[in-house]
Amino acid sequence: MKADRIALGLRIGQMVDPAFFVAWTEALLGAVRPGDKVLMPAVHLPHACACNVLAARFLRTACDALLLIDDDMVFRPGDIGALRATDSPHGILSGLFTSRREPIRPIPMRWNGKGFTGVPLDDFHGVIDADVVGFGFTLISRAAVESVANSRTDGLGVFRWTNSHGEDGEFCTAAAGQGHRVGVNCDVVVGHRVAYTARWNAADMSVEMVNEDFGMFEKG
Repeated sequence: MKADRIALGLRIGQMVDPAFFVAWTEALLGAVRPGDKVLMPAVHLPHACACNVLAARFLRTACDALLLIDDDMVFRPGDIGALRATDSPHGILSGLFTSRREPIRPIPMRWNGKGFTGVPLDDFHGVIDADVVGFGFTLISRAAVESVANSRTDGLGVFRWTNSHGEDGEFCTAAAGQGHRVGVNCDVVVGHRVAYTARWNAADMSVEMVNEDFGMFEKG
């Protein structure tokens, strides 16, 4: 997806992470080109609602694509340039980043006929197809946003949350149904801030770093 003019759409939850703030500032100084738009951020909104607010602002611009960025991502100005310059047929194209909670692994998933499973780790090279990507650092073409918007006739918004798919998986599935491919540029590797619990292990005289799973997976 080559995009000459992009709109940068930021989703802010509660408090902006300092590492993100540095990355965002550097992006504003070094990655924004003439014709791009920096949208007013969507603040303190549920994920799908934030996407809808940004999509509405994006559609009022003349930009070719919407770059969704979350406030806990860490990236370089060149990552934005590399993603927007990707020569691929994808209408939704994300950078490569991991989940924040265990099991920590790349987010993209594929449909296996029964459900979504993680893309095999050996596949993460170059530009690849996926069925679902996260929206932490993801470029969405105007055509994909408009076609999904036109397919929604109940007035409930372009982006929607479902417990099974979230807002990102639901939109990816809807866009694929409209003929837009979903993919990942695995050469654009960005960071996702993770919170750990630190405890001192007196027996080993070392620190233990634990990522709280909150019941997200079963420990063997």
